[in-house]
Formats: sequence, C-alpha cells, structure tokens
Amino acid sequence: MKNILNLEKLLFVSLIFFTIISYFIGFINKENSAGGGEVDFQFVWQNLQTFESYNLLEAIKLTAVPDDKIFQSTRTPGFYIINKLLNPFTYNKDTFQISIFIFSILIPTLFYFSLLSKFKSEKKIYLLALSSIILLSPYFRTSAIWGLEENLGILCVVIAGFCLSKFKDPSLLKNEKLNLFFISLSSSLCVYFDQKLVLIPLVCYLSLLFSKHKNIFKIHLTFYYVLFSLPFLYLIYLWGNIAPSADATGRGVLKNFNYHHIGYVLSILGFYFLPFIFFLKDFKKNFIEIFSRKNLIILILFISFIFYFLFYHDLSNEYHLGGGAIKKLIQLFFINTDIQKILLSLSFTVSFFVIMIFKNSFENKIMLSFLIITSILITPALFQEYYDPLILLLFFLFFKNDIFFNIKNLMFLFIYHFIFLLSANFYY
Repeated sequence: MKNILNLEKLLFVSLIFFTIISYFIGFINKENSAGGGEVDFQFVWQNLQTFESYNLLEAIKLTAVPDDKIFQSTRTPGFYIINKLLNPFTYNKDTFQISIFIFSILIPTLFYFSLLSKFKSEKKIYLLALSSIILLSPYFRTSAIWGLEENLGILCVVIAGFCLSKFKDPSLLKNEKLNLFFISLSSSLCVYFDQKLVLIPLVCYLSLLFSKHKNIFKIHLTFYYVLFSLPFLYLIYLWGNIAPSADATGRGVLKNFNYHHIGYVLSILGFYFLPFIFFLKDFKKNFIEIFSRKNLIILILFISFIFYFLFYHDLSNEYHLGGGAIKKLIQLFFINTDIQKILLSLSFTVSFFVIMIFKNSFENKIMLSFLIITSILITPALFQEYYDPLILLLFFLFFKNDIFFNIKNLMFLFIYHFIFLLSANFYY
C-alpha cells in the first residue's frame, strides 16, 4: 500500500512539474493557443498607453470616447487601472508581458489554497494537481503569455471563492464581519475586470441573503454590495451602456440579441462539465432527476429551441468567428450546412443533459441560468475563452455537488485538458 501511495504521489508530482515547464516553454515560444494573442495585445498596449498618458480620472473618461484608436475593449477598465497604479513594468512591451506572465502564476497558487480551505479532508497532492490544470488552459496561457486582460478578473474569482469558503468555515465565525467585508469586496472587484463576472457577486450575495443568518447580517451584506457597485454604475452612466463606448457602438451591445448562442453556450459548457461527471458521488441519482416533473418546463423550452435552430435558424447568417470548439470541429469536417445543423443540434442535446446533471442546488441553478441566458446578449460572436478557465473555478469553488477525488478522475481531467491544449495549438 505504501508503495502504491508513493507511486501515486510521484505520478502527480511529475504531471505538475510537466505542466509548469510547459507553461514556461509556452512563454519562450510565444504560444498563441487561443488564436488571438498577438492581435489582442495591440489593443491592450494601445489602451495601456491611454491610461499611462493621462491622469486616472481623465483616462477613465476617455473610455467613453467612441474612438477605437483611443480605447478599445469590451471589458471594464480595472486591468488598466491596476497596471497604472501598481505595475512598475509598463514602460515597454516585453517587461509588461513578463510582469503579467509572472503575476498569472498567482492564480493556480491561490486556487490551491482555496481548494485546501474547501476540501480539508482531501489529499493535498490531489488538490495541487487539480490547481495546476489551470496552466493547461489555452485561454489562460494566451492571456498570461501575451499580457491580455482576462487573468486579473480570474484572480478575483479565485480570491472570492477563497473568502467564501473561509466564511463558511465554522471555526472562523469570530471573524464573521471581517470575512463578510472581504467576500463583498473581492466578489465585487470581479466586475471591474470583466462585466460577465457579475455572476460572482450575484451568486455570493444571493447564497448569503437566503442563508439562515440574522437580518442585521443581511442588511450589512446589502450595504456592502450597494457601496461596491457605485463605481460600476458610474461607468454605465459614462458609457450609456454596460461596455466601453467604442465597442458598445461597434458591436451593438444591448441592441443585438443572438438566440442561437443558447445552443453554442450549451455545447461549450457541456464540453467543460463532461469530465466533472466522474467526480460525482451519485451520478445515477443526479441523472434520473433530470426527467422529474420539476424539470418539465426546461425540457419543453429546450426542445422548442432545437426545433427553432433546425428549421428556422440560418447558419450562413452567423458571424464567421466564435461558437466554441465543437462548432469548429464540425465545420472542419463537414461543409454541408444541413449536416452541420444536425450535428450541432446533437451536440447541443448531449450538452444539455450533461449540464442538467449538475442543476441540483440553488447556487448551481443561478450560475447555470446566468451563463446560458446572458449568452444571448453577447455580440457579435460567442467565444469559448469567455468560459475557460472560469468553469473549472466555478465548479470546484462555487458549485454545490457531492464530489470526491481519486487518481482516475483527476488523471482523466488532466488528460482531457492536455489534449484540448494540444488541439488548440495545432488548430491555431
């Protein structure tokens, strides 16, 4: 038994070491596994120069100028504010990219400590291996290597997950007020790096609001979230939209509604949730519950969507980019649009049932509903990078499921993400 445990530990240590080395090799080789690293960095550097050239208030106001040569980003400007205030390495492109690359290592590190806080009884080597899987995300790697915007928001997600797990630890009840402040602050900060991360304060707020805490606790909670939302409300007032003015105008944010994105977001979510099935303690029970009467309306709505997609949606009118890996794979092998529609509908259906397996708690329903419904607002294209590595973090830090860890499910998850990384590098 001792020899088996030592071999298991050696295996995971080797995998972690391999993952870390591949991360640094990716930086040396300027890996672009998400496909848009080099192009996106040109906008990031332009935006950064705007913030470096003006004082902070003036730079923030310039995000409302509908000129993409001054500021072009779909996201809130927290990334540029933090770099202006705290990053001393913004004087040239190379040092800036190195600083973001090194800083991004904080994410798997803090993810490990968050897992350690939430899963106290699990083997540390399992949690260490799980946290290292983030380094295999093509989108995390591209953002880290090219100095893009996404990873600061992802860091805040991890910090919020850590604070939430600490708050729910009975041994820390004496610090309840302080922990409440940090949950509210860290989750609210997510929005200042990426609007879609409003999901994090939303799920934190609602899960605590409907908890068994006293009313005075919920009043304090609401006060904090209202307070921390004020700067974002100012940005909405400044832009007249939820996105910076240049992108809001060019993309038609809040004006174009893409209902076909429901199918693509299902296939993207299904892609990431599939390996999580092997972590469930009672898969059979969760699967049977899909067909219970309480899910009847959801099943009817999904069937209606498939009918709409098959018979009324025109694939040729879609924006040529985006849709996720499964869509790209289908288009790569099949040119005929009718065949594409049938295979896409099949992928939507499989993904739908995979996702429904995890819809078994209030928090899970909130998160899944948000991810699916908000996809309609994303324009002109839905990209897989919006959900990676976010889904991994959501599942292990915020979802409520009875799960377990062993060498089999962790190895499957590792291999699954490694193959995806190789495929992404091959594709781009």
